[in-house]
Amino acid sequence: MYDLENNKYNLSVIAWTNANRFEIDLGVPVEIIEGKYEYVAEGDSFVQCTVWGYKNKIYSNIPYLTNRVEDGFDEIDFGGVAEECIRTLDEYAKRTDQRIYMFNGYGNNSNKSLLTDISFYQDVIEHGYKLTESNHFTKDAHEYWANILYTHLTKYGGMLL
Repeated sequence: MYDLENNKYNLSVIAWTNANRFEIDLGVPVEIIEGKYEYVAEGDSFVQCTVWGYKNKIYSNIPYLTNRVEDGFDEIDFGGVAEECIRTLDEYAKRTDQRIYMFNGYGNNSNKSLLTDISFYQDVIEHGYKLTESNHFTKDAHEYWANILYTHLTKYGGMLL
């Protein structure tokens, strides 16, 4: 909420992901080096936890991290967490002058506050964009999706005019 409360642009665009990813804050700097997380002297302390990363053993160089990732997938109700976050953000937007635009980035969180007739992942795949080895899209796919968002926000949402 801090980022929203201090947003001078009065517009936030949020892409919701799916239940196959979350973050763990290790409290110490880490970085991916040669395909695996390693401790480093400086940097980000957050580890991106994904099914792909788990299957490809990118957490194996840090003791206990693989177990924490596995436990996270077993213990967290991602669907419930996402719905609660969406509801909280929607209520916040109604109480303030913030405009919050949410869409499905990968999975399909259905909620009246989201653009649910299309998701980033499904749409770019349908239009022929390919995933990289680490299951991400290239700049071209993101530019294509940015044009869709811009059109939607200006033509239908009247947000950027």
